[in-house]
Amino acid sequence: MTRVRPARPSRGFTLIELLTTIVVMTILVGYAMPSFTGFMQRNALNAEAGALASALGTARANAISHNTWVTVAPVNNDWQNGWTVCLNPARSADCSSGQTILLQHAQLPRNLTISFTGTPQVSVLSYSPVGYTRTLTDAMMSAQILVTLGSDSQTRLIDVSQLGRVRVCTPDTAQPTACKA
Repeated sequence: MTRVRPARPSRGFTLIELLTTIVVMTILVGYAMPSFTGFMQRNALNAEAGALASALGTARANAISHNTWVTVAPVNNDWQNGWTVCLNPARSADCSSGQTILLQHAQLPRNLTISFTGTPQVSVLSYSPVGYTRTLTDAMMSAQILVTLGSDSQTRLIDVSQLGRVRVCTPDTAQPTACKA
């Protein structure tokens, strides 16, 4: 008498199950990719705006603690090339002529731009020994710095008051040099 063995259940996946899974995963990745790309770009925008705001805070703190002038200047007169924070007791026009460098930031990614507007019109930001923002000729100043991703799709505003305080916000669409309420 021969015994009949029960059939063993099959292990693994069939080709149909595998192909169906791959198709479903491809569709899900296709929907998630644009969202993920936008997330990464917004993250880069916020990181660069935060880095510049942090550099301004470092400049103010060092001006107060060293009781001297501290300047934040664009590298080679272009904010796209990065920025330098330096002790500037002689109050020269930038950070390239022998001052003590406190911080230097690298060049920005291609898709980010910075536009600097100072009142009065200047191209660098200096902090006095008491931490107020001043021009190199000792006039009071404030500044608005727009960090933009791509073609105005995402923007962060760094607002620097005459007292030297720094605030990062989303700019108002009607007035891009003011924070959204």
